[in-house]
Amino acid sequence: MKDSEYYVREKIEIGVLCERISNSYVKNCFMVVLVIYVYGAVSLKFVTGAISLQEGMSFLFTGEEGKWVENAPWTYYIGIAVFAVMSISFSFGDIENSKTLQITTSIIRVVVVILMAICTSYYWIRDGT
Repeated sequence: MKDSEYYVREKIEIGVLCERISNSYVKNCFMVVLVIYVYGAVSLKFVTGAISLQEGMSFLFTGEEGKWVENAPWTYYIGIAVFAVMSISFSFGDIENSKTLQITTSIIRVVVVILMAICTSYYWIRDGT
């Protein structure tokens, strides 16, 4: 395994790699682009996750899509808080020791795929194709 050309022999942070390639101006520009990208990606995940959670919970408890959006807009902020707690709890830790995160993500993915198959089958049987 260590003889492979793809074996990682040295861990290098992006900032160190950027300094090795060029001067501090390029490093600063690169870091600004990374910060903007990560902020945008995290914001998008939080917003879409909170909206999906709000819509799903609304349908689960009321049987109507979008009812909580109109009648209980505070549920959106609960969705944001849920995603914030989950993200923050998984953010504080070493990436090499992310076994809990990987197991949790795997379980959630399996559950979602199973639920999608069950719900699709239910609607096919109930409504036809």
